[in-house]
Amino acid sequence: MKNRLISILLMVALLYMPTKIWAQFQLSQDNITKFKSTKTYIVLEGGMFSEFNSTIRQCAQACWTITPYEIISQSQYEQYCKRENCSFMMLVDGIYDLGGKSMQCNVLTIVLGHKSGNIDKMPDVISIPVATYDEDGESNSYGYKMMGILKSVQYLLNHPTTISSSKDLSAINSGEVKNKTLLLTANDVVRVLNDKEKIKNVYSHPFILTSEKEVEQALLQADKEKAFVHTIGEAGKISLMIIADCSDGTILYGNFRQVKNNADIGLNVYDFKELSR
Repeated sequence: MKNRLISILLMVALLYMPTKIWAQFQLSQDNITKFKSTKTYIVLEGGMFSEFNSTIRQCAQACWTITPYEIISQSQYEQYCKRENCSFMMLVDGIYDLGGKSMQCNVLTIVLGHKSGNIDKMPDVISIPVATYDEDGESNSYGYKMMGILKSVQYLLNHPTTISSSKDLSAINSGEVKNKTLLLTANDVVRVLNDKEKIKNVYSHPFILTSEKEVEQALLQADKEKAFVHTIGEAGKISLMIIADCSDGTILYGNFRQVKNNADIGLNVYDFKELSR
C-alpha cells in the first residue's frame, strides 16, 4: 500500500474498508472470549497486487484453527460487518504504539462486528504490526512469514493472561530459543551483525543465516526444531523483535526498543546475550 497521511483515528476509505488504525498491543479477555465463539471473515485487500491476498489463503488453510473462517471481498465485508456474531481479520495501514513510541506500518487486526457497522465501534481483539514501508511508500516483504504470524496470533489469543500488553511482550524470554535452530534473515539483525561470523561471536547456539524462502518452508513444514524471527521497525521510532516456534507460533522471546536509524533495527548484541542465558 502507498504511504498515506497519518491519522490516529479509524477511517473509512471509498470502498468502506478501514484503512487507518491507531493500534497497540493490549488484549482484552472479554473480547477474546467473544471472538472464540464467532466465525472469522478474512477480508481481502482491494487492488490487483497484494502480498496479503497472495499468501493468506494458503496460510489460513494450513494453520488457522482457533475459529471457523471464510475469505471474503471488501464488498462482502460491508454486508457482514454489522453481524455481532462475526469477527473480521484484515490488513490495514496503521500507527502502532509500543511503550509510548509509534510507527507507521501495515497492521494485521482482528475486530468484532458491531450492529452500527461503524468501524470505530468495533471491539478490537488483537492487532499485530506486520511490515513498515520503504522509501517509496511500499510495504516491506512479509508474505514469507505470514503463516508464522497467524500461528503466533493464535498463541497470543490462547494465552492472554500471560501476555496481555507490550510490557509483558518485552519481558518474554523462555530460554527455549537456544534449544532450537534460530532462522535469521539479513533483515532480522542489526547491520553490524550482518554475517555469520559476527553472529557467532555473540551467540554460540544453533542458528542459520538464511533466505526468506527457507523460513517460509520451515513454517509450512511446522518444523519443531526451528524458530523464526519477526522483526519490524522504523528509523527514528522503534524496533520490535519477536521469536516464535515454527511449529505452533509459541512466543519464545520478545523485545522492543527505540532506534535512531535503519541500521539499528533487529536483534542486537544485547538480544543475543539474553537469548544465551
